[in-house]
Amino acid sequence: MPKARWEVLILIAIILGLSVQVWAALHWASNFDADEANFGLVAVGMMRGDFAPYFPVKNTLGTLESLVAAGIMEIIGVTIFSVRLSAILFYGIFLIALAFLVKRWSDYRTAFVALLLAAFPSWKILWWTYRPVGCFSPLLGLTAVALVLGVTSSAPWRWRYARQLVFGIVLGLAVWEHPLTLYYMLAMGLVYILSTPEWSWFYQKLSRHESGARALLKLLPVLATLGVFLTMLFSFVLGGGRPPRSLTSIRFDLLILFFLLGSALLVWLFAQSQRKRHLCLGGATILAGFCVGNLPQWGSMIFRGLKPSSSLTIGSLSGLPSRLYVGISQILPSIWGVPHLGPDLAGQSHEIQEMPRTILWSSSALLQGLWIILMLVVLYSVLAFFWKGKKDLISMLSLKPLPVEGGRNVILGLLFILPIVVGLSAGNSFDVASVRYFIPAWHAGIIILALGLNSLCTKRRTIGFVLVALWIISLGFVNLREIHAFWHNPRHQWCSSESVQTLKKCLEDNQVQGVYADYGLVAPLSFLYQENPVFTTYNNVDIYPAYSKQVQSKHRLAIILPTLATLPDSAVSIEDLTMHLKNFFGHEPNGLRWSKRLDERLQGLSFIKREKIMAYWDVWIFHD
Repeated sequence: MPKARWEVLILIAIILGLSVQVWAALHWASNFDADEANFGLVAVGMMRGDFAPYFPVKNTLGTLESLVAAGIMEIIGVTIFSVRLSAILFYGIFLIALAFLVKRWSDYRTAFVALLLAAFPSWKILWWTYRPVGCFSPLLGLTAVALVLGVTSSAPWRWRYARQLVFGIVLGLAVWEHPLTLYYMLAMGLVYILSTPEWSWFYQKLSRHESGARALLKLLPVLATLGVFLTMLFSFVLGGGRPPRSLTSIRFDLLILFFLLGSALLVWLFAQSQRKRHLCLGGATILAGFCVGNLPQWGSMIFRGLKPSSSLTIGSLSGLPSRLYVGISQILPSIWGVPHLGPDLAGQSHEIQEMPRTILWSSSALLQGLWIILMLVVLYSVLAFFWKGKKDLISMLSLKPLPVEGGRNVILGLLFILPIVVGLSAGNSFDVASVRYFIPAWHAGIIILALGLNSLCTKRRTIGFVLVALWIISLGFVNLREIHAFWHNPRHQWCSSESVQTLKKCLEDNQVQGVYADYGLVAPLSFLYQENPVFTTYNNVDIYPAYSKQVQSKHRLAIILPTLATLPDSAVSIEDLTMHLKNFFGHEPNGLRWSKRLDERLQGLSFIKREKIMAYWDVWIFHD
């Protein structure tokens, strides 16, 4: 097919991918939640000049999406959709960079297939991309651009420093935005080092020594892996099968040790290099760009004392079989949009686990057979990729010099395997909601699958095209249809325009100045009402302490209970309410602390009335 036609098809695939993201974003009445609202509130604060480098509560995620959303809201106004446009923008960047990347690594047809797979993801992947929750669209967009600039660029030699500067800026932004960027940095860094002339010289120099040195060189990766495993195993034994507190320091000690050894080796290689000037200028350019892109993070660490924290917890050895089962039967199929292969051992602990079509065996025999066939295609693609690239992957494992053309296999292999290994060994990866920790594996997986489907199209053209069509129809549109049905369930539309305006009128008619509500309501209603009135939590999560202080000083207050926590209609006194709050939230960690705080605030207040709003909220109104 002519190049121009392929380019038109690729453009159509990108437009389809953006259309799916916009379609999902327009369902805000059913899928707007507290985490997303907090990103929106950060964006509103940025519009006022208040810059927050991290997502509220934990310093784990950057606020680049909020920064972009603030600029968008300055133009089109403060709405839920304007916040989501920032995530959609980054996903568009991801699709464009993905097309460039796969085309340079393979051909136009493979790039087109990869774009179709990315345009119609499973709803569990879609759930984390069309809105700024988890910062996954910036992760995908920035790392895809970094891959294009870092490992596939064919820019003229005179533009190399400009490219390296942009590469550093993009990488710095990605590191600030999401810690999973480290997977990409590790893969690209390892490929670069193993493909340099300096490493080839170093390896040949060692290989010319006696056999003992060669044997030691071959055993080095095995010994390092064994040492890490024994250290971790020893720490678990000391902790009685659970990671002791000292494990954190052990992990940092190992990281520092590897960093020092690696830095010493790189410095020594640099001293022996014949390209010192080139390496210095290139390294300095990338470092300068990284410092610019990562300024919000390192600037906050130095001048504001804010350190990034890790959300990853180490799982116990006793729970490893359960995590492996959940990973194989639920998480990995969920990446591709196939229903679960069995019941969830972890229970229904996350809202997206309430979605339809959760168990494969509850579907019709025809769909079961179709999904099994498509998963066999995935299995074929993965096995074919690792078999064809085994030479490069073995070279990487043995630290042998790597040819430039072998970098693709190593990067895709590491990005696919590392998140799965780390995710299944982590204590907080235990249910289908944990698919978000595997998004780098999905990123690499759609390229691997596209390579496999392209291979089938080359060998058996009709079969290959039929499989691509079946994939889009059965795993693309079926996923969208079912998530659409979920979003149109009335019980999930609590923040529709009608319900939100009805509640707002109730608060305004009663001249309410401050509101106590559950964490799941505080941030969304604060964003939708533009912080008027002021909301704060009555339970154990206090996102914005400044809001709590403001509500404490107000004279006209309301307490909003969700429908699931409402009292009987006969309850019309402060005593009934406080007793209910203690019973309902007393089982949460530190829940009674918030009930006591509310007790103190209610002392001296007079109960005015109680109203139920559209079967969504139970509103109690008080005044001094």
